[in-house]
Amino acid sequence: MWSWFANIVVIAALPLCAIAQGFDWVPSYLLPFRIPTAYGIAGVQFDAVSLYDSQAITDGALVCATYGDGSGMQPKLNVGGEWWVMPDATVMVLANVGWLRVTHRAAGTTAPLVTGEMLRTEYVLSTSRVSVGVQAAAKRRLHWRYSWIRAGLDVSAYLPPSLEQSEHVLEPGW
Repeated sequence: MWSWFANIVVIAALPLCAIAQGFDWVPSYLLPFRIPTAYGIAGVQFDAVSLYDSQAITDGALVCATYGDGSGMQPKLNVGGEWWVMPDATVMVLANVGWLRVTHRAAGTTAPLVTGEMLRTEYVLSTSRVSVGVQAAAKRRLHWRYSWIRAGLDVSAYLPPSLEQSEHVLEPGW
């Protein structure tokens, strides 16, 4: 059960890195001057994740819930290095450790109550995984002073998840 994992879409990423570049180096009158080209990187990254998982929770032949789309957050700790191969282009390698927590929802029970109201519930599945990954990327400064574009590859391995399933009452409110 739940033997595979697919991270389909990473919606947004907000990297917060302690890096010593990204600004124009200004030559001084104390020529000759030397500009560093290699830097260490340490940072935190927060990813908003949308995940599709088509597994169903079953009890024998009875299907309890079929989950599909889920959403969550994945904070990561990054450590790596960056080398400026040209004044406006760089290559970087990062190693990261992250924690992915995703929540899936599925329709639950609908049944009449003796009070005349309807009972309506939903199933909630929370998964939690630890990831270990490596990123390799190239970055180029754009025309504007502090803007750049980055493209690369991120390979991550996820440890087996911990799962928690619960049923929440939606109606009636009491």
